[in-house]
Amino acid sequence: MIDRAISAISQRATHLRVIAKSVTRRTIPPVDRLIRQRDDLLHERTRLLRKRDDLISGELERLKRDAIGKFRVENDCEIEADATSDQLSAMLARITAAWRRFGEREPYWSVLTRDDYLCQNIEKNLDAFYASGEDAVVDTLACLARNQIDVAGIRRAIDYGCGVGRLTLPLAERFPTVTGIDVSERHIAHARRYAADRQIENVDFIQLTELKQLDSLTGIDFILSFLVLQHNPPPAIAFILRKLLKALNPGGCILFEVPTYIHGYRFSCADYLSSSPPEMEMNAIAQRVVFALARECGCNILEVRIEDECWSGSAPMLAYSFLMQKDLLSLVSAPETERMR
Repeated sequence: MIDRAISAISQRATHLRVIAKSVTRRTIPPVDRLIRQRDDLLHERTRLLRKRDDLISGELERLKRDAIGKFRVENDCEIEADATSDQLSAMLARITAAWRRFGEREPYWSVLTRDDYLCQNIEKNLDAFYASGEDAVVDTLACLARNQIDVAGIRRAIDYGCGVGRLTLPLAERFPTVTGIDVSERHIAHARRYAADRQIENVDFIQLTELKQLDSLTGIDFILSFLVLQHNPPPAIAFILRKLLKALNPGGCILFEVPTYIHGYRFSCADYLSSSPPEMEMNAIAQRVVFALARECGCNILEVRIEDECWSGSAPMLAYSFLMQKDLLSLVSAPETERMR
């Protein structure tokens, strides 16, 4: 806009110079004023361009710092990750109640919180909802491939926190046997109906009513869990991850996403169980706990990727996806493993 004004004034000044040659000196002062205005605008343009360059430079520096890592000077969050069996049972009951309500009121929106997926809009957007799951599974397979995971060797897969089957059903199109696990019976009912409508028969669903059900999971080649663990309190996240990691076959792998930092977040079991639950809770667990669980369960960490920047209410948070693979040495008995070392 400034450039156009300068151009217009310059053209007018030139035109007036030509006229000034054929008229009296009394016409010259307006020309001088126009020239001064042009010069003032040129100075203002230069000032604004310098300000723009300074802003761009500052933004680039900020992005450079953020690319290295956010919240680097933060102390470790005060997150209690251990709980008694009674506390874990109480946590599961609270989570189940919350997701039962979501299953009754907004089964699709609770999975992907977009207005398109509210009950009043889901009919016209149902195909788009499930197509997003297909896209996520394509990304998942790319992650496995770049880490040299033998996808053809995956015979049994689990979608933990399957909801309405957004990821479960695309997985079932690729692997022989797929199981979806969720705490909400209503969500599972929608998943079963969608699978039946599309004649997908190699998938089954399990409602998790108590945590000890996870002990029965064995012989799993691949586990996927996205946008799920964050809705569990940290002790439950740790408990669930431990059970899932132990359920893997040697060479089996798991890809899951979980927040590891929420600005200002703190957690204690006593405070959690004595407080009123939010509509949809968001939780985090420290990365060091995730890494410790991998070591404990004999898993190698193949990839850690930061997810897009996200928010928990008004608080910024960091979420990462972790790809882990069960060590092949777990095929060998413990005494024999020690001899090999």
